[in-house]
Amino acid sequence: MVLVSVIMPTYNTPYEHLKCAVESIKNQTYNSFELLIINDGSTEFNDVNEWNKIIGSDPRIRIINNSHKKGVAGSLNTGLDNSIGKYIIRMDADDISLPDRINKQVQYMESHEDIDLLAGYTKCFGASNKTVKPELNDTSIRTALIFQCGLPHPTICLRKETLDKYDLFYSEDVQSEDYELWTRCALIKDFRFAALPSVLLKYRIHEGQVSNTRKELMTNQGRAIRLNYINHLGININNDELYCFIDYVMMPYKPVNLKRIYKIESTICSEISKWFAVNQRSKYMMSFWRICAKKSVLHAVKGQAKHLFLAFLCFFRCIFSFMHS
Repeated sequence: MVLVSVIMPTYNTPYEHLKCAVESIKNQTYNSFELLIINDGSTEFNDVNEWNKIIGSDPRIRIINNSHKKGVAGSLNTGLDNSIGKYIIRMDADDISLPDRINKQVQYMESHEDIDLLAGYTKCFGASNKTVKPELNDTSIRTALIFQCGLPHPTICLRKETLDKYDLFYSEDVQSEDYELWTRCALIKDFRFAALPSVLLKYRIHEGQVSNTRKELMTNQGRAIRLNYINHLGININNDELYCFIDYVMMPYKPVNLKRIYKIESTICSEISKWFAVNQRSKYMMSFWRICAKKSVLHAVKGQAKHLFLAFLCFFRCIFSFMHS
């Protein structure tokens, strides 16, 4: 069995949450792993005896104490630097991996040697019970990154050889470190994405998450990441139009000119299609217009019923692309 490195950053994670997360890894049906717990200077949970209760005598588990607070991205990079597995599995300290999570991901990666990043579905619990379902194939995932991160970070499995080959690491200057890294990966033409159509992880929703406490900062950074990604795809469109499109994608309550949005979407779709191989362009266009339609429906649900007309146009373009694929 190949060795897998599970990387789990933690900072003041409640004891019971951390215990459940660690137990979910210890109880995996796949047992050839190392679990690296990166303690980022926790101040509320430093009792050695409590740590020992969680870890037990399991030799597969190591605690790495950061010399100074590095944040999530810095802690993840520490984990990458210290990992020796063929695959890197991401895990948050307050989530729960299903028992066959690692086995499913390793089996898929071993039988699909062209895939560099593998995600999966998540089932939320706590303040929400929704199921998050990312796009499944490389073309659709690359397309979705234009609109949003789209890949549940704690479900990610990465091929370590690919990270080393392209010197890929997390940027420590952004809060949306996962989104920023995936867009950099997507700009590597040989990099391949995929996702499993099954729930791999239970994702805890609670008030203390970064996504709830630093929304304004993450919104601004998310806008910058989208702008950078689209610009690097070689799109021939001015920044005013790009900002209009990005704000439309990110802010469903903001009034917009539907004719202008549809024109911008058409330009973006046409321009970015050049990034894909000829035999992939119809699939890309189909994915693009399907996601545009979903975004328009979301705007309609948020109170702007006129967006249903735009959703209809986008859906029609999606069907047209499908017929020509």
